[in-house]
Amino acid sequence: MEEFIDQLRDNAIYIKLKSGKKFGGAVDINSLVKALNSLNQSYKSFLEIGVLQSPGLKITTKKSKKELQDFVSESELLIVDLDFASFGAAICPNTITGSVFNSIPDNLKLKKKAFKSYREEVLDVDYTNKTQISDILSKYSVEERNEIYKPVITNLIGSPNFQFYYGSDKKKLKKMSRGIPKEIVESLVPKISKPVGAPDEEMYVMYVTSSDEVDLFGKKPKFSKVLATSKLDKPVYPYQINEIKVDSSLLSFKEKLSAEVNFDDNMYFIVYPDLNIEVWGDDRQEAEIAFNFALKSIIRNFYFEENAKLTKKALQLKKHIERLIKSSTG
Repeated sequence: MEEFIDQLRDNAIYIKLKSGKKFGGAVDINSLVKALNSLNQSYKSFLEIGVLQSPGLKITTKKSKKELQDFVSESELLIVDLDFASFGAAICPNTITGSVFNSIPDNLKLKKKAFKSYREEVLDVDYTNKTQISDILSKYSVEERNEIYKPVITNLIGSPNFQFYYGSDKKKLKKMSRGIPKEIVESLVPKISKPVGAPDEEMYVMYVTSSDEVDLFGKKPKFSKVLATSKLDKPVYPYQINEIKVDSSLLSFKEKLSAEVNFDDNMYFIVYPDLNIEVWGDDRQEAEIAFNFALKSIIRNFYFEENAKLTKKALQLKKHIERLIKSSTG
C-alpha cells in the first residue's frame, strides 16, 4: 500500500492553505471543504471536456457516454500526503489502477496526461497575461470555462479566508496571486444569463393527505387531496439521494436518504440527525457538496472499517449505516 501511495506522490501536486494571523495560520473546516471540492470539481470538468474535445475519441453512443461518466467518477482527486500545519496536502488522481473502458483506450495514460495539463492550463496560468487568457477563450466555451475555471477563481484564488499555494515540491510552493483584474474575470467566467423570455423559476411546497384507497390497478395513489400550497422564497426543500459513491464502491440506500435543509443568517444548512451530520454553505449547491463529503467520510470511517478496530459506540453507528444501505458494488 505504501509503495502504491509513493508512486502517486511522484505525480502529485502539493497544495497549502494558509489563513491569517487570527488563528495562527489555521484554516476553518468550511473553507477547507470548499477548497478541496472546488479543485476536484474543476479537475473533473477539465478531464471530461478534454475527452469530449479529443479528435481520436468518439463519445456518441449511450454506452460510451456511460463509460465517460464512470471514467470521470474514477478520476476523483486523492489526498496522498497530509500535513495539518496550515493544512498542506498532496493531491492526484489514481493513475496506477483503473477499469477498462472500450471507448477510452489507454485511459490511465490519458488521466496522467490530463492531470499534468490541468496544472499547466489552470493552476500555472498567469491570469494577468492577456495572451494566455485569449488562448483559454478560444479553446473553451463560456459554459466550459465556468465549469473549469470558476471554482478555482472564486473559491481558491478569490477566497478571503486563506492564501492558496501549490507546486511539485512541498518545500518550494508557489503562491497564487489574488490580483486578477476584474475585466479578465468577467471575460473568462462571465455570468450565464437566462435566454430572453425564459420564465423565472418558482418553488412551492405542497401539503397533501394520504389515502388507503387503491385505484383500478390495485395501486395506492401518492396522495389523495391537496390541502394547500406555499411558495418557497429559498430552495429549502429536502436534500435527497438514492445512492452515493465512496472511493470505488457505489452504495444504494434502501429508501431515499432525505436530509433537512434550512436557510439562516445568509447560509444554507443541511442536517441529518441520524448520522449527526450538520453542514453549511454560502449557497445550496455548496451545502450539498459539503453534505456528500461528510457522508462519505462517515461511511468510509465506520461502514468499511473492521469491527475489531471500532469502539462499542462506533459499532452501533456502523450497524445503523448497514440498515440504511441496500447494496454495495465495486
